[in-house]
Amino acid sequence: MDKYQYVKTMGLLLLYVICTSVRHVSTNTIDNNVTSDQSYGTFKDFINMYNKTYSSSEELRARFDIFKQSLERHRALNAARTHPHDALYGVTQFSDMTPQEFSASVLGHRSLGGQKASALKPNFQFLKIVKDVDPKFDWRTHKPAVVTKVRDQGSCGGCWAFSIVECMETQYALKTGKLIELSPQQLIDCADTPPDHGCGGGNLCATLEWLLDTNQTMVTEKKYPYKAKTGTCKHYTSTDVKVVNYTCRGYHDMTHQEDMMVSLLNHHGPLAVAVDATSWQDYIGGIIQHHCYDRYDNHAVQIVGYDKTGPVPYYIVRNSWGSKFGLNGYLNIKIGDNLCGIANTVGSLDVQ
Repeated sequence: MDKYQYVKTMGLLLLYVICTSVRHVSTNTIDNNVTSDQSYGTFKDFINMYNKTYSSSEELRARFDIFKQSLERHRALNAARTHPHDALYGVTQFSDMTPQEFSASVLGHRSLGGQKASALKPNFQFLKIVKDVDPKFDWRTHKPAVVTKVRDQGSCGGCWAFSIVECMETQYALKTGKLIELSPQQLIDCADTPPDHGCGGGNLCATLEWLLDTNQTMVTEKKYPYKAKTGTCKHYTSTDVKVVNYTCRGYHDMTHQEDMMVSLLNHHGPLAVAVDATSWQDYIGGIIQHHCYDRYDNHAVQIVGYDKTGPVPYYIVRNSWGSKFGLNGYLNIKIGDNLCGIANTVGSLDVQ
């Protein structure tokens, strides 16, 4: 997203709704010092854009102060941009949260990678590396469709379940020609991979191992709908979809290892990866090349494609924070520097 598109997007946000009151709190109860602030109009548009509600004028004032801090952070981050393709930062659904609140709300509190990150199962022929890869590739453009719509995990730290289920959906569609939505909630409720559990976070490699070892079949989202909270496991007699092979390992410890990820992505299918998403709170577009470290594996996403044709090669990353986040629910992350820890824990699978 270039600067023109950013301005256009903010213009659309401003036109989204014109109103004289803030949801659940009348502007008449807000101090004149607040309503006269130049940022307050943008804050009101933000509230309506993302359907925010606050219980009191005190909470609204507190959230407005945090929102202004977010705007200052956006300005500082964008000041470092030197090219139109650089990452762009701005207002997101998380702009009324402190960084600590953001992490507590949507990022996992447990290990998403961990010691099992080098696990490999036998018969991983699909891992053979093919040097001849397309310069750009996107599973979203496959016909018939093999990628489901972007979902929203809400305040449940079940990202690990979404990323695995999304890879199962694509592999099933590639084998059968039928694209179905499987149930992340089933994994959140049922995956028995201590010490990880449910909305508190999960381990990608351990979950893939559990799916294979237990011969667990996954049911559809319609049959087992998402609740955004950890529940009691429901057992169904099902022959829907199951994992029959997987790999889960890191690609960060040798030169050009991410080329192996690109090859696997191109010739086999999307990848489930654990990342450090601490710095994603403000992302609205462009290619992430800086300000993204790998201190924690606190989030999981799906890589659905890549583009190596421009000056900065990048992965196309599908998130689970809804379609209003980033680039219609996606992010672009530079290939080659293990940015955000994207190569630390990488899962791929086969289904039947």
